[in-house]
Amino acid sequence: MLSRAAAVTRLVGNGRAGLSTGVARKMAKEAGNRQGVSVAGPATFAALEARLNLQFGESGLMERVCTHKSYEQGRVASNERLEWLGKRVLNLYVGEHLQARYPNLGAETLQDVQHANFGMSSLAEAGRFFGMQAAMRWEPVSKDAPAVGLTKVLGKGVQALVGAIYQDRGPAAARAFVQQHILSRPVDVEAVMQVRNPKLMLVALTRNKGMEYPVARILKETGRFTSSPVFIVGVFCGTKMIGMGFGSSIKMAEHRAAKDALIKHYAREIKDIRVPVDDDADTDLSALFSWGDREVRILILGLDGAGKTTILYRLQIGDVVSTIPTIGFNVETVVYKNIKFQVWDLGGQTSIRPYWRCYYANTDAVIYVVDSCDRDRIGTSRDELADMLGEEELQDAALLVFANKQDMKGAMSSAEVSEALGLPRLKNRQWGIYKTSALKGEGLDEGLDWLVNAINGK
Repeated sequence: MLSRAAAVTRLVGNGRAGLSTGVARKMAKEAGNRQGVSVAGPATFAALEARLNLQFGESGLMERVCTHKSYEQGRVASNERLEWLGKRVLNLYVGEHLQARYPNLGAETLQDVQHANFGMSSLAEAGRFFGMQAAMRWEPVSKDAPAVGLTKVLGKGVQALVGAIYQDRGPAAARAFVQQHILSRPVDVEAVMQVRNPKLMLVALTRNKGMEYPVARILKETGRFTSSPVFIVGVFCGTKMIGMGFGSSIKMAEHRAAKDALIKHYAREIKDIRVPVDDDADTDLSALFSWGDREVRILILGLDGAGKTTILYRLQIGDVVSTIPTIGFNVETVVYKNIKFQVWDLGGQTSIRPYWRCYYANTDAVIYVVDSCDRDRIGTSRDELADMLGEEELQDAALLVFANKQDMKGAMSSAEVSEALGLPRLKNRQWGIYKTSALKGEGLDEGLDWLVNAINGK
């Protein structure tokens, strides 16, 4: 009979057997923490090797990967040398990836990004996802707290695993594994950026780039003479808006707008990158490993009152929440069928729509929400959609239209909405339209199924 940790590990590795990835991962983590010291045997190592789609040529290599130097007081072969090798392989591939993907970041910030996003804690989380906590052989410092030290043991185990792949199967296989299972994880650049005085930093940056002096302008305000005012400020270089922020005071909004401009510059991400090692690859590396999360960037757009925010949180938490008109934007992460959607919900008020274009860069798909009962403004929806699709940065983005509020009397059919928006006349664009009710949750899954297929087919 399998132990609870081993059983949960099997669930995690074999498609999670009906559990969501997050639930299975949490169960695996808890089970591994309760178990403390692993009593893994040959069957466990073989299962882990099969789960990761690895076939090591060296007998007993996976067992060595999973054996920490603390096990049996060092009387058996440990993963120490493999860990040493894997750490350097990871540093090479992660370093090449980051410097190519973020060309505007300085060396110190790149180092901070690598440490924060690909350090021991992140590697340990990957190890838990692989199910390594049930296979690691180690002895804790304290018998009273067997889980203490597990994070470090798992992180070193992942380093040893990468080292073993590099040693046994070569650089191409090691790089493919790192790309698929380590570099595919979300990277938070903003969290490590030190922006203490964004206004001065922005002035210095624009001067060095030969750009016009940055000027802050109020885009929209409400409640100036009340106890809860809101200001939206844009920072412009000439006629181009380079940043936007909001706050309860003009000063706060200007601060956030300047910070937004800096982050957009320094954290600018190049999606299609090539690193030097790519030129040496002579195989289809994507076929070597077939699973792992992928993250895509989605915009939810539409006129005010269409139901964008309700849809966002219905997708994110599976329930209806009370919402107010969006001032600025909401950002959430939605996981659906092994794809992570970073979803940006932008306000739809007339004064905010011209600034949608500030968020078009690196967008994979647009969800356009239409109030099917708002016949008076369907023409406005059509015009805004046409302007948006004409932007160069969205030329390759898939378009999913939600004809929302189908639960209300007098709602237009999807065919009526499609014709009113001019969808049948779109050329060179992947698009789909689905009838939805955000309040009831109807039609959303069908639309996301289409979107997943559209993104996977790109």
